[in-house]
Amino acid sequence: MESRKQDTAVLDDKRRIIILSTNFDDDQLGQTTNIYQQLQREVTDIIHSAWKMNFNLTINDFDRECLKGLYQLLKLAATSLSEVPMHFHFISSVSAAGSVVIDKVKEEPLSRQKGIALPNGYGQSKYAAEHICWAAMNHWSIPVDIYRFGQISGDSETGVWNTREMISLMVCVGCGEMGMLPEDGEQINWIPVNYGAACLVDIAINSSTRATPPSERVHHIQNPHVITWSQLIKYLKSAGLQFKVVPTEEWIHQLLGNPKNPAYALAAFFEKTFADGKICHIGQFSLEKTIRRTAILQNCPPIDQQLIQRYINYWIEVGSLKATNS
Repeated sequence: MESRKQDTAVLDDKRRIIILSTNFDDDQLGQTTNIYQQLQREVTDIIHSAWKMNFNLTINDFDRECLKGLYQLLKLAATSLSEVPMHFHFISSVSAAGSVVIDKVKEEPLSRQKGIALPNGYGQSKYAAEHICWAAMNHWSIPVDIYRFGQISGDSETGVWNTREMISLMVCVGCGEMGMLPEDGEQINWIPVNYGAACLVDIAINSSTRATPPSERVHHIQNPHVITWSQLIKYLKSAGLQFKVVPTEEWIHQLLGNPKNPAYALAAFFEKTFADGKICHIGQFSLEKTIRRTAILQNCPPIDQQLIQRYINYWIEVGSLKATNS
């Protein structure tokens, strides 16, 4: 929490946070019978947010650590000993429905149709996970809500943004060691992590455990204030960063040609994303229902010069990006 510039005072009251190590191969999640039964009696909501973030893996690589863990947590919810059903909140991703097969993804369950998810193990595993959640809701009567998150950016107040994530690497390496960024890119609808988390909590607290249909249980968490890739380039240049804007194919070629590049680990993903020198665009996502459910989403700050500067300041502070004198 300190590294993310969060207030650690919440940790002073040990009754508020209890950390349990888990084993998803075990039917009781690696807990003693007493602790597992306590969870069955006392847990009101499960927010499942942990997932492998590796775009180079196949769906089979997500089976044991992610999909099996999802099943074990759904089973915990299904065996609740409380009179009120345990509410399950699954953090999905736009990758689960990001293929161009769908022009605009609605806030509702996905059909069983080949090619809806992005063509990587991460997106396909999230797609499979959504269907597993709906099956659990139908067969075990578990109230389930699904939250499809887009790109989560750093904290809008502190600027803290994990420097090992794709966008951070792309900007820091592109504006630093490589001295270049591609001319083509996705539209930018990043949601700062603090606003994304607040939206999730707001919806989770106010969502119903009653027989609400699945069509009202899907939420899209993206910044409603969208900018273009070219506008982001302008913000980065206005912040004093010195780099060239080059054809996307050239940028990929330079990245693939240097295995020592910190972003090389994502080279295969970038190569797929910028296929044939052109960006593979993710489909658009409806936000209308989610905005009605939480005003926090509508009030999300725009991606402007001030926000980008805050991220740059943090990257410079932690040494991932060099300051310029211009």
